[in-house]
Amino acid sequence: MSRLKVESLFIYPIKGVRGLGVERYAALEARGFENDRRWLATDEDGIFLTQRNCDALARIIARPVAGGLHLSTEDDPAGVTATIGPSGERRTVTVWKDDVNAPEADAAANTWLSALGREARLFFMDSVSVRSAPAQWAADQPVRFADGLPLSSRRQRLSKRSIAGSPEQARRPSKWRGSARTSSFPADAWKRTAGARSG
Repeated sequence: MSRLKVESLFIYPIKGVRGLGVERYAALEARGFENDRRWLATDEDGIFLTQRNCDALARIIARPVAGGLHLSTEDDPAGVTATIGPSGERRTVTVWKDDVNAPEADAAANTWLSALGREARLFFMDSVSVRSAPAQWAADQPVRFADGLPLSSRRQRLSKRSIAGSPEQARRPSKWRGSARTSSFPADAWKRTAGARSG
């Protein structure tokens, strides 16, 4: 098997929104790449949203800035900056089978997000928020709002899932590896990987 090479890397500041290309390097933290999926968009009941039930997420450009996260679209480049105040209200939000206690973004960010097509709320995973990967897969390693396992879970094989055919900025994967784009099932050739399925 030829050596794998990372050609490009994307982070997703909010789970489900457009990917943000990493220009130089991405710091690797205990829960994953810096600024990757630390924010979560939910419905009014705190259930996470995806592009399957809220296609407007694909239009959102999210960029980390000092003190928060700037949200915009191509039609609204000015957008809004989401912030979390020191006394931000905390709620329990649900991503897949996990309940996570997280602070809610300011009202202006929620209003801007809801104007895209449905009532929505935005939450941030801070140092108090706790979510862990299943013990049988990654020994309860802390994770953020991503679908898959933490990056440092090296013992897992990737599932037989194509990563070709979708715009890179709009959806997954976080990493492109060498010539893997040309295969419908590139995971078949990978015995081990530093990453797991992202989402």
